[in-house]
Amino acid sequence: MSISSKTSKFVVGVDNKKHDAAPNDNGDDDDDDYMSDKFLINDNSSQKTSLLHSHKQKYEHERYKRRMECQPKSKQIIKAMEEEKRQAGLSKPLLDPENKGFRLLQKMMTKTNDKIGSSSSCDQETNLKRKTVEQLIMERRPIDIELRIGRKGLGHESSVRNKRLKSESINKDNKRNFDQIDQDKFLRYRVEKSEKLLAKKDYFSLQKICYNLDHQSNESITGSPPPPPQEEWYWPKEFLAALRAKNDDEENEDEKNDDDEDEDDDENEIDYQERLEQLDHYVRSEYFYCLWCGCRYDSNVDLIDNCPGNTRQLH
Repeated sequence: MSISSKTSKFVVGVDNKKHDAAPNDNGDDDDDDYMSDKFLINDNSSQKTSLLHSHKQKYEHERYKRRMECQPKSKQIIKAMEEEKRQAGLSKPLLDPENKGFRLLQKMMTKTNDKIGSSSSCDQETNLKRKTVEQLIMERRPIDIELRIGRKGLGHESSVRNKRLKSESINKDNKRNFDQIDQDKFLRYRVEKSEKLLAKKDYFSLQKICYNLDHQSNESITGSPPPPPQEEWYWPKEFLAALRAKNDDEENEDEKNDDDEDEDDDENEIDYQERLEQLDHYVRSEYFYCLWCGCRYDSNVDLIDNCPGNTRQLH
């Protein structure tokens, strides 16, 4: 037998041994089943859950998230967050058992109960105090939060408001005083004006009465027209002008007329009250006549006894 035949037999024997041993060792066929669970599990485990396949994309994504967190929020977002936190804080009950202040208050009340004793009056007072404290806690309201927008300091608005109120009160007081002064001035003016008008009216009436009394007295004594009075303004101007027309010539009459025109110019400066007092004194002393009584008395004694006085106000 040749060497080649021996070799081929050896190779064939080895191959046969391999094919014979495989079923014995594994108990399976030579072909792999790619639809088995082994391959399916391996394929599923090899899949990645993240959508970012590369390491660079993951790094950029994490960097973007950190940058967005550190980026300052807008005013509207901040305001909304503050409002949410505020409402959440206000919605919490005041008498929460977890509240430290309430628990401390309860401990204090229990300690006072232990110290006071078990008497009914003390218990009533303690219950009343507890109810009062609870009512005060329930009635407590949070302080309103005022957001300051401007750059003015604290207390500036209150100081400006106080100054404005003070100035307004001062202005009101001044206006009230001025109004009172103006009102008093107006009343005094009206009173003085009415008194001047009455004095002027009484003065003109007393002029006519004085002329008649002088005329009657002179006629009863001498039977002739009376001479001019002591003062020209004792008589009315028209009566005095008529008397001068009889006694004087035309030249003197013209001069007197010029003088009368000058007196007309100064009529506004005449003090009728003073003239009335002087003329009334003359009529009373000479003829015992009272203008406001409207009668002539027999004597000075009769005038003093029956006449109330020498003014309109006394009558």
